[in-house]
Amino acid sequence: MNPFNPNQWYQITSPRFQNRSMVGPRTNGLGGKTPVFFKLTENTSDGILWQLFPTGNETYILRTKASRTNAYLAVQSNAESSATPQESEVIMRDVNGASNEVFWKINRFKNGGYNFENVANGTGWHLQAKDFENLTMTNDIAERDIQKFQFTPFTNAGFINDSAFSSLKLPSGSTATVPGLSNPTPSQSGSLQSPSTAISSRTKIAIGVAVGLGILVIVALLLGIVFLLRRRRSKQTMYVKSAKGLSSELHATPQYPATSPVQAGPGMGPQKYTMRELPADLPIQELDSKERRPDQKS
Repeated sequence: MNPFNPNQWYQITSPRFQNRSMVGPRTNGLGGKTPVFFKLTENTSDGILWQLFPTGNETYILRTKASRTNAYLAVQSNAESSATPQESEVIMRDVNGASNEVFWKINRFKNGGYNFENVANGTGWHLQAKDFENLTMTNDIAERDIQKFQFTPFTNAGFINDSAFSSLKLPSGSTATVPGLSNPTPSQSGSLQSPSTAISSRTKIAIGVAVGLGILVIVALLLGIVFLLRRRRSKQTMYVKSAKGLSSELHATPQYPATSPVQAGPGMGPQKYTMRELPADLPIQELDSKERRPDQKS
């Protein structure tokens, strides 16, 4: 599976050089060649925007927005190179004078990063960045930072979306194409987005925090409302109980009788009364005389 999107501009960097990007400048025309180097990253520089164009057999051709469709990343043979006999210089070469030296294999190191192998040199050679202005091929292929490179999607530049970059001229004279590159499908665009629609990870975090705080505020408001409702119900219950208690006190049986028995006056002992039955036919006069007290006069 191709790990690189041919409709995406990439920035090529090295862990050895901070804030610097690999530059592929414009060549000088037919058969021209220009050295490749690292320079301070400038978002407006077309020379740091690389396209990785798949050509089959796990190989790629690399070109920049500055070199357009006329020149590719390549190696210069030892006979032409000013490098040591064991090394080949890395250049941008005009396609009309190119051969197998423009085909690259890009492999991942076990500990991260990628290395470059050139078809003309073979698998026993890796691209290395000795310094800012000296990129060469070496047969010392031990995994080291000098041979590690990173490919970062340059989202600030957007997608390529240029029909001129949808095909390339191969050294054999044939042409390779990527259908629909001028109007990429979602599969070609991948998950990468243009700057107008891309959302950075920091923005996502900020949105997540804002949403979380909003949820906390809503929960706090709901809890406050529930608390106030319970408190209000509690007060209403207390008022009802008080009213019921007052009503029961008003309707309770008095503890003391409304009237008290007549107490004997001073000097008067307890009065005893003897109840007796009277004949029903006793004359009224007799009843009156008999019931009259001795101190009463008739």
